Amino acid sequence: MQELEAERIQIRELIDGIREWFKKTQLEFGWARCHEKEKEESAWATAESILALYFLGEPLSSLEIRKGFLYYYHNFPNKKAWNELVWNPATIDALPWSLRALALGKSKLTRRICLEALSALIERGNKSRRLWPDDSYYVLYTCSLTLKALGILGERRDLMKRLINSLNDWKAKDGGFGVKIEAEESDPCYTAHILETFLDLHVADEEQTKVLTGIIKSKKNDDGGWSGEAVNFPAEIGVSTLESNTESTAQCLVALLKAGEPIDSVIITKAVRWLLNPNLRDEKCGFRLTEATEVRNYATYYAGYGLLHFLILKKFYDKHPEILRIAEESTEWMRSIVHITVFENYMKQRDLRTPCFETLRFSKKFLPTILSTKSGAARRRQKILNLLDERPMDTRELTRSLGLDGRAQKTMVKGDVDFLMKVGLIFKEPSGLYWIILDYSE
Repeated sequence: MQELEAERIQIRELIDGIREWFKKTQLEFGWARCHEKEKEESAWATAESILALYFLGEPLSSLEIRKGFLYYYHNFPNKKAWNELVWNPATIDALPWSLRALALGKSKLTRRICLEALSALIERGNKSRRLWPDDSYYVLYTCSLTLKALGILGERRDLMKRLINSLNDWKAKDGGFGVKIEAEESDPCYTAHILETFLDLHVADEEQTKVLTGIIKSKKNDDGGWSGEAVNFPAEIGVSTLESNTESTAQCLVALLKAGEPIDSVIITKAVRWLLNPNLRDEKCGFRLTEATEVRNYATYYAGYGLLHFLILKKFYDKHPEILRIAEESTEWMRSIVHITVFENYMKQRDLRTPCFETLRFSKKFLPTILSTKSGAARRRQKILNLLDERPMDTRELTRSLGLDGRAQKTMVKGDVDFLMKVGLIFKEPSGLYWIILDYSE
């Protein structure tokens, strides 16, 4: 028991360290895939980093997450920009990753960028006469990620149904999912990705879950981790498809937990301990795919994602030992319902759709200042927030859009935006543009 408690503390510290790692490796706005070797911001890495920060406890109001959204504003403002990703078979799945991250944003602007990206993805599929054509090596992976994004975004139920049907039609011959359509043999990482997606969307039945978890378990390596063809991207990493790696292990761990695998089972314990191998990470908590590879953004994302899910359940059962006793005597399907409910509740607590003062870390002077503000100033500040919810603006644009003119009015508007920055509703980027992410109006 003491050993398990020591591991829980270690995981808690690791999760905090991983969150700080993502904050420290941010470039001007986004992130690079391998910060030790690259200085070019990537849609993939930026999406993974925003999601990791959010999942691991960073509020959406944090500067790092807001700057991450700015990366998309600057680089992908419309569908034409997204087409460069979507028409390249090697980068198409960077778009649904980006969709998942952008869907967290609560402003009209981030939603518009989301819909532009989704439109580019759908248009590419329509022109190719199927949602995602066969020339994309990662077509099943892309469909799975898109489903996750649509689930967060709450958009296009018709498209979600088509994607679910397509994935079920494209199974491997053993009943799981491979990296290609109707592959000879399933891949544990891809099977885990799709199983998790189906469970999150509540479209997997008990029988399908049993089949897919059986495939994942059967493909576990003796060292407690999982391997798979998923690590072939990017090709230059040079990881063997037979060697356990961080992405496959973390993804299989999460899928099994969501499918109802007992938290203290041998397969879960060995997977967690595989991820806790100190040789997989550097001193700053950046993770490698394997011991012999460099620290990479997405390996760190998956390590944090897998360990977080284990910790959430561990803390839940520690707090409710009576539920643990019931769960131990229940079927996997019943445990799956409990586990998914616990994970969903965690994510709801992370959701800032309804901003609260504690989460946004407003100063203690916020309420007194608001209450003492003259009604005219309050209305003007509300209009400023409405304008910034449409698009970023600088002080001059805001003054003009408010129908004001002259130096005195500009100074007044400057005072308004300074106040809104102080209380945490907007922030200013180096170019002078003011930016809002949260939907303050709900």
